[in-house]
Amino acid sequence: KPIILFGSERVGLEQMDLIGADFIVTYPTDFRFPSLNLAQSVAIFCYLWATRSGDKLPDDWKIENLEIAERKYFDAMFNNLLAELDEVGFFWPEDRRINMVETLLAPMVKAGFSNGQVTLFRGAIKALVNGPRRRFLEAKNERIIAEIRAWFEARTETQNDLALAILQEIILDEQRATLIVSQNDIQRAIIISIENGKFVITNIIPRY
Repeated sequence: KPIILFGSERVGLEQMDLIGADFIVTYPTDFRFPSLNLAQSVAIFCYLWATRSGDKLPDDWKIENLEIAERKYFDAMFNNLLAELDEVGFFWPEDRRINMVETLLAPMVKAGFSNGQVTLFRGAIKALVNGPRRRFLEAKNERIIAEIRAWFEARTETQNDLALAILQEIILDEQRATLIVSQNDIQRAIIISIENGKFVITNIIPRY
């Protein structure tokens, strides 16, 4: 159901009320009497609303017909943005967070995002977030692979089961890794678990 808000005579509507509004109605006034009190404003609005023709808005109310995204989709996108900004400590100092959020939100609401723009913006947020995260994971994986290589080389020198084995490939998979090795012209897949920087062989599978 639609909700109609009227601000107080002293300060008007709160900033977040204005930001969250789908439409803002203003009255043309005589320059000699530029303001109306709250009771007059409510009376004028109710009269115009009650005397409108059917479901049509009053003739003087011109509202551009835009394909604006449903507010719940826009809010989900904006909340996603806020969550990512909170994650990196963007809102600092903390006591300015509310004002900073309002400053971000106001122009975005007024822009009237379409469904396509909301989807595109969420994709942009995801790309910006995943870029550094992906680089972090790549660096972490490179470190783990280097540690596995060092562990494998040390094991080939001290353990008979991998004597003369040649490491061909390392495939990481969360808490385990698969090592493709060649030994005496036989290729095998060695499965190792990764726990707290330690590597333990859990299975050896002949490939051919």
